[in-house]
Formats: sequence, structure tokens, C-alpha cells
Amino acid sequence: MTPARRPGPRPPPRSGSGPGAALGPAGLLPGAPELYPEVSGGRARLADATAKACRELALRLVASRPDRLLVVSPHAARRGGAFGLSSLGRAAGDLAEHGAPGVAVDLPVDSGLAVGAWAAAEERNVATWDRPPALDARTVAALAFLVEAGWAGPTSVLSLPLATGPHELAACGRALRATVHTLAGRTAAVAVGEGCRSVRPGSPGDFHPEAVLFDRRAGHALLDGDPEDLLSIERPLRELAGETLVDPIAVLLAALDGAPRGTRLTSYENALGTGHLVAILHDDGTN
Repeated sequence: MTPARRPGPRPPPRSGSGPGAALGPAGLLPGAPELYPEVSGGRARLADATAKACRELALRLVASRPDRLLVVSPHAARRGGAFGLSSLGRAAGDLAEHGAPGVAVDLPVDSGLAVGAWAAAEERNVATWDRPPALDARTVAALAFLVEAGWAGPTSVLSLPLATGPHELAACGRALRATVHTLAGRTAAVAVGEGCRSVRPGSPGDFHPEAVLFDRRAGHALLDGDPEDLLSIERPLRELAGETLVDPIAVLLAALDGAPRGTRLTSYENALGTGHLVAILHDDGTN
């Protein structure tokens, strides 16, 4: 099966970009259509700092000149106990359901990464499926920042199982790490996810005064440069908050062999009712 290719000439490769290269820079972006004025109108100004941080992170990832992009999204189509990757077609979608069809992405799927990941996952008894490449609105909202920054290359969106635990997430991450080591070029990564959805009355989730404790603990873990602390947040608090960012980050931490560098929170806001965290998860020194 032939991997999809980025249109146009490629820039010169960075050092450490041949087979055997580790996962490159990685970040956390919220999947938040409400950040776009086309969706929220004037209310989007309440989250200007979040949108600015998303654009800065996207520019940083694109400036590292990756050959492919791996996106771990809790919002992408799920099925049973399997992790999903697309092997054919286009990773495409828009925010039409939110009244903003002009906010759209249309990217080539990375067949090579998908096929390699399936083989590596099978060796680790991790179930996978070839999911349809169409994108949900929340994944589009995150990816649109990358497209705005100039990204047009091969893109793999990993979906999570309907129910999963730490062991399965780590095994999937290790399979991705093994796959990246076999591919030529560099791989950048993005975890998509949001914090507390119960910040205040009128939030997307049912308001609960203790739910915002999740955002405080998640924010401190990222500020302290220790994203592994996210994985120790108790399940009841995570469920109370309605968060979606821990599982995608868990996959990427395993893909980084538990050794991220330069982790730092770059923005946190909750003015639109949801905790929006933006962070550099791994700085590989290319910027």
C-alpha cells in the first residue's frame, strides 16, 4: 500500500529524521469549535488567549518541518474495544454543524503509518480497526489551527476505544512508538482534548463546584513539567469534570517512552464554560 504524500516539494530533512527517529514535537490542543468567531460570534473574544496559544503551538509544530502528523483524538469515531486509524482517503471535515462550513480541513491520510501501526499493535495484542477518514467537528476545530499554520501533509487521526484503561492506552502508545521508529522522516503529534465541562452554571456539563479541581490539578501537572501526574488523577474526579484530555495524553506519553522534555502549559481559560488547556507536551529541540 503506497503512503499518501504531501503535495509539492519537501524541505530538507532535519537531523534525526531517518528510520529509527523518535517521535518529534508534541502538543495539546482543545477540540473546541466555540473558539472560532464563525461559531460563537463576539463571545469568542472571551477566549482570545486560548486561540492565540493554539495558533502559536500550531506554528511551532509546523515550523519543526515534520513529514507527518499524528493526532490522538477522543472525539474521532469509536468502535468497541479497538483503536482506529484510516488507511485510505482524506482526513476531511468542517464545522458546518456549528454554522461555520468555512472552517474546514482536508488532508491526505498517512497509509504507511496506519499499516505499520496495525502490525505493531497486533504484536502487542492491541485491537485496531480501519476507521472511515471523515472527521468530527471537535477534531476539525483542533486541526484547523494546524492547517491555518500551513500544514498540508500526511495526517493520521487515532480514535480511542469506547472503553479503555491505562494498560491498553500504554500498549497502543508503545505500538505507535515502534511504528514511528520504522518510518523515514519526522513525526509530530497532537493530543486533542478538553478539561472540565462543568466549570459554572450554563457550562456544557452539569455544574458541580468540585469539578473544576480537575483543571487545577491538570494545569499544575503541565506547569510543573510532569504530565505523568495527569495519569494519577482519580477516575471519579475525571468523570465529574467530563474531561477528555487524559487518555490522548496517556497514549502520547507511552509513545514518548514516558520521557517527554520541555513540557509546559501555555494557556488556560474557562470563560466559555469549558476548561481549555493548551500545552507543549514534548519539545524535541527543533525550534
